Amino acid sequence: MADFVLHLLCRDSAADAAADHLLSIAGPLGFIRAPVYSQGAFHASLTKEEEVIGMCHMVRFDMVVRERTPEELLQGLSSALKGLEVQYWLTPAIAAGSLA
Repeated sequence: MADFVLHLLCRDSAADAAADHLLSIAGPLGFIRAPVYSQGAFHASLTKEEEVIGMCHMVRFDMVVRERTPEELLQGLSSALKGLEVQYWLTPAIAAGSLA
């Protein structure tokens, strides 16, 4: 089974639920959680401030996924984050590890 990278983008309101689910499946590398500004995502739910600046406040997660198929991962995420605004993309992981 090939490793891949999950990139997840969600609103602050969905970030804790996403983090809880990712913690339950994270491997030894864990994951990254970072606040970001997004353009082009979630236009229907922009706040007035976000409409003015043209970007929305989001949280991005990045995680190397091992020992799961993309289908298994997406099924679990869909179930855990049902009804929440979440976008994702998957990319192949060419290499992953720790430098010591």
